[in-house]
Amino acid sequence: MDKSSLRSGLSTQNLDSSNPHLGVEFELMLDNLYGKLELKKVTPKLLLPDPVLIKSGHKTIWKNPDDFLKLFNRNFTDLSNYINNETTNKVYWITDSSADGCIFDNKTKKDYLFELMKKYITERILCKSCKSIDTVIDRNQELRKYNFRCNNCNNEYII
Repeated sequence: MDKSSLRSGLSTQNLDSSNPHLGVEFELMLDNLYGKLELKKVTPKLLLPDPVLIKSGHKTIWKNPDDFLKLFNRNFTDLSNYINNETTNKVYWITDSSADGCIFDNKTKKDYLFELMKKYITERILCKSCKSIDTVIDRNQELRKYNFRCNNCNNEYII
């Protein structure tokens, strides 16, 4: 909706004609209100894909890690290295393709996986300066660490 369509139902002519400045003040208040509404930034919410977990004996198979990885433009080795370093669970991929899923050595609950994904997003995806998810991680062979670069604000640091 634009300003003119919203104002079409409002008329300053219907106001009390005894005070001619009332219509002008009303117009100024409306302009002020619309200005404040336009300034309000709308930040989109990020919806994580629902993980599909299959329990197989004492192991858990995560069938759709590829949905998560495609959403954030990350490779599956970075995610598996992160999970292996952060948890006592050993994680490995079923095949070389992330679309086939990954296996956790221990039983893993969906809530635990959600918390792990949120922590991964905070530490390895979100830019610490502008909070953008438009980021890239590259391996620095000389330092044996990862270069983190934000495509939004061009912030760059080593993880």
